[in-house]
Amino acid sequence: MKGYNLTIDSDGRWCLAAEHEPLYRLTVEYSKSGRARCRKCSELIPSKTVRIGKPIKWSGFISSWTHISCFWQDDKGPAYKKEDIHGIEKLKQNEQKEVLQQVAKTKPPSSLKMITPDDPGFLKREPLKRVKQPENVQLQLLPFQEEGYGWMLSQEKND
Repeated sequence: MKGYNLTIDSDGRWCLAAEHEPLYRLTVEYSKSGRARCRKCSELIPSKTVRIGKPIKWSGFISSWTHISCFWQDDKGPAYKKEDIHGIEKLKQNEQKEVLQQVAKTKPPSSLKMITPDDPGFLKREPLKRVKQPENVQLQLLPFQEEGYGWMLSQEKND
């Protein structure tokens, strides 16, 4: 992470590195529970599969997890090396090779659909239906509140 020298402590958490501690830019491990979501495709990362974590600042530092297949070097930093990756030695040989091949990629995988704000369909949405307020509401709702009320009612119908 830019501007920070990070390492992984004995509990597997990102922390600021002391002077002679190894520096890491990524961490890899087998997914523990299957509850984490990939930050690139938003799908769950199945339990016991290899995942790649990149540090992000959040009340300290946490790992932003991705599937191996969804990872690419999207920053402008130097290429990742094996010594930049915490936990890689705990993986099977073929998984280590796969991780190293994937972290060398600088373009997103073709399986991911990139979203761009310039795309005309990016913010395409249907107009919200305004719904009159219930009789027991004393104050007059503003137009955006009527739209919000209509949206909430439609969400209840969809459940």
